[in-house]
Parts: sequence; C-alpha cells; structure tokens
Amino acid sequence: MRPGFYKGATGIIYVHDLTRRSSFSNLTNWKNEVEKEIGRKTSILVGNKLDLAEDGKREVGKQEGVSLKEEIGALSYWETSAKEGENVQKIFKEITKGILKSMGKI
Repeated sequence: MRPGFYKGATGIIYVHDLTRRSSFSNLTNWKNEVEKEIGRKTSILVGNKLDLAEDGKREVGKQEGVSLKEEIGALSYWETSAKEGENVQKIFKEITKGILKSMGKI
C-alpha cells in the first residue's frame, strides 16, 4: 500500500491471508507505514480465506491473530471468508461503529 490509498482515512481494516504466513508477518510493517502517514486510526484486524483455512491450508492460528490484535491496538480480530461472505458485513458494521464512536457521534 502507498500513502495515496489511505490519505484521509478515518478507519483501517488490516487484512491478512490465513493460508499465507508472510501476509500475517507483514501486518506490523503495514500498520507502522499507515500510522507514519496518517496517525493512529480506528482499526480492525481480519484473517481472510477462512474457507481455505478450514480445508487444512491454515498457516496462521486464531490465537496468533487475537494476540496481534492486542499488540497493534485494533478493536477486534475477525476471521472471514470473502468468497463465502462469512463475517464480511460484521467487520464493516464494527469498523463503522468504531469510527463513529471515535468521532463522538455515538
């Protein structure tokens, strides 16, 4: 990601691939880059491709995601399947609520 993609963002959804450890390992670097450019924002951490992870291709455990959520200060950690639509609406509702709360709107 580059600064042009997140300039003016009020919330961030950090997504990694549950079947690729390298995408998980890079999340802290992405978070640091984002915060360097736009400061700390409301965020959620998401592990995607749950459908493949359940087929035995998982490389990142749920507890690892929960631990990283705590480390980076995200609101929550979710595991989703964009392909199946599992938990996708929930993450957008939660990030929206978190942003509105941080802005004093709720």
